[in-house]
Amino acid sequence: MHSNDLASAKWIRYPGDPGADNTYTLFHTTFQADTTKKIVLRLSVAGNYACRINGRLAAFGQYTDFPANKTYSETDVTGCCQNGCNTVEITTYFGSNRFSSHLDGEPGLIAAFFNGGDVVAASSADWLCTRDEHYLAGPDVTILSGSLNYCWIFDANRDPGTDRWNHAEEIAYRPVRPRPTPPVVMKDFIPGKLIRQGKLLRNSPEELHGKLYESDIRDPETESNGTYFLYDLGKEYAGLFAMELTASAGTVLDIAHGEYLTDGDHVRGIIFARTFVDRYTAKEGTQTFTHVVRRAACRYIEVHVTGGVADIHKIGLISTELPGESMATPPYVTADPFFMKAHEISAETLRLCLHEKYENCPWREQSICTYDARNQMLFGYGFWGNYRYADAMIRLFGESLRPDGFIAVAAPGGLKISIPSYTFQWMAAVYEYTLYSGDEQLFADLAPQIRKMIETILARKAANGLHIPPEEHLWNYCEAPALENMPYPPNAFYNLYLAEALEDMGQIFGGEYGESLTQHAAELRQICVEVFYDPATGLYADHITPEGIRKQFHGHIQMLFLACDGVDKIRLMNAILDGEVPFPALGAVPYLIKYIFRYGSAAERKKLHEKIKSHYAIMLDSQTWWEVIDGIRYGAGSGSLCHGWSAAPAFYDSSYILGITPLTPGYRTFRFSPYSGGMDHASGTVATPHGTITVSWQKTAEGLKAELTVPSGCEAVLMPYPEEPVAELILHRIE
Repeated sequence: MHSNDLASAKWIRYPGDPGADNTYTLFHTTFQADTTKKIVLRLSVAGNYACRINGRLAAFGQYTDFPANKTYSETDVTGCCQNGCNTVEITTYFGSNRFSSHLDGEPGLIAAFFNGGDVVAASSADWLCTRDEHYLAGPDVTILSGSLNYCWIFDANRDPGTDRWNHAEEIAYRPVRPRPTPPVVMKDFIPGKLIRQGKLLRNSPEELHGKLYESDIRDPETESNGTYFLYDLGKEYAGLFAMELTASAGTVLDIAHGEYLTDGDHVRGIIFARTFVDRYTAKEGTQTFTHVVRRAACRYIEVHVTGGVADIHKIGLISTELPGESMATPPYVTADPFFMKAHEISAETLRLCLHEKYENCPWREQSICTYDARNQMLFGYGFWGNYRYADAMIRLFGESLRPDGFIAVAAPGGLKISIPSYTFQWMAAVYEYTLYSGDEQLFADLAPQIRKMIETILARKAANGLHIPPEEHLWNYCEAPALENMPYPPNAFYNLYLAEALEDMGQIFGGEYGESLTQHAAELRQICVEVFYDPATGLYADHITPEGIRKQFHGHIQMLFLACDGVDKIRLMNAILDGEVPFPALGAVPYLIKYIFRYGSAAERKKLHEKIKSHYAIMLDSQTWWEVIDGIRYGAGSGSLCHGWSAAPAFYDSSYILGITPLTPGYRTFRFSPYSGGMDHASGTVATPHGTITVSWQKTAEGLKAELTVPSGCEAVLMPYPEEPVAELILHRIE
């Protein structure tokens, strides 16, 4: 049989599987192979999977797709195969449809092995399956977080169920297509270094699974009930949890992971409704364990050992990263050590927040919101290009469209709520993708949907001409932690983000319809200026209470008004930069950079340059950028210390210090506007669809002496800032 797709395979499941939450299922088959020819596995599951061939991990990691638009992963498994008979075991994990990082749909698996192009095994009712009873299953297991999934509880003493095989049940065919991004690959094992151990003074492990926080550490005179071990990976990593140990049978290891230490220099395992603690019950002797079907991210691992004795030989994460070297830190040199360090931290943060898709943060979410995704795309364009991932993510969000014209808060995911302004960010991301990549196909595919969304959204209008969101299934989130939910629509926040989306869509649609969107954006901004201006302060409120009181004078709001005509832009900029109003959240900093460089004078640009240094300097020792400037204090300890939406220095590096931004799609023409901020020199690279632009400049008494290496298909347009004249430009072309 010869085939290059999955047409010969059947969707199968455990017989009668109703789709119960948190279940682990094993599928088994064998096939004959000739290892002189390439052997490829194509596989799709509901949930997640790990495939072992002859006992070796050969493939793992389902793309997080929507059930109605399934994707398969293709993996070269030749290195795990042998001539003759090969044994296959596929562990599938079905989480549920209630979390924001995935949407599993209904249980099922489809797979085929190809040997030199010929199908040598394809899923069918001939395959065997059983429940993997090593794991405690079911919805009563502790939930890690509302974003991620359940904790895992593994007992090495239990029979996995391989003496109780059943024939799989064939189910209705579901269309399946190649996944749009490649699977992540395992890289190095990152061992934790033991930094502290001691007696564990706590209740029995059965009293409360995974209870690891300060109330566990009792009076030192109380009788010990075990031992704790604290490990440090040196910095944050994302990957598969793995360990090797020697233990007595029945020894319980409660394993907490986290980004930071607190509660007396311990990992906080429980943070309100989140539980970052898994459990391993050891068998007798030396054993190894790797949990493959849920990625972890952390710097610290703390193990509580009770009910026996365990000698932990090694413990840590097997790092999982994108294949190849596509996200190596791009070259960058400046005279200021801060920007050198910030460049490295930006790259590291963005890497940790991109696996099969973008992620808000790798530790407690691994889901993605459009504001976060839009930022990560924008930051990644100059660093790496990463257009493939941006295209996939934008399309994935597009599949979550709701009848009210908004897209879901996270995609794919089980949450029904939407953050209205995040839908407008998605539209902005479509525009920026087209501008930076030069690829017009994405917009062509989405244009009918976007037009319908706009018509639905604009149909909801208040008496004063501003727009209002629907009332159901919304989270009127603005930014964390400083802004309250906006309870009095219409508000400026919603309408100004809508205006940006309309302006962006106007440019990309073009024609009469595009002009109408551009005009509507201008009208919306003008109404906001008239409605929300407060003469007493010279600032703008977000909303007006029923009593007629203007409320919420935040830096984020003033920042959005910078895009409006008829406002005192210098007044608003200085209110933000001088601390008269709260500084916008880290995720909004790209807007502030863009607007101040567009509308400000030399004084405001210099002030912003120094503000970026002082603001981000707080985070330098963490080696990743935080979710909010409050760090772990946000959410009483739930603030993430690695959040891709905060990597604005990456945007500042490429677009302002190096000074490269596209003027026409795909950098066919690009603006060259380098900014020194008082530094003597800078050099680096900016990725484009045509190749890499290399930039170097030095400050002289006459102005900047700059050198550009430009790939074929790109044309530089010199547009210097008044305070940064370019005295000399040496241009090299790569044909």
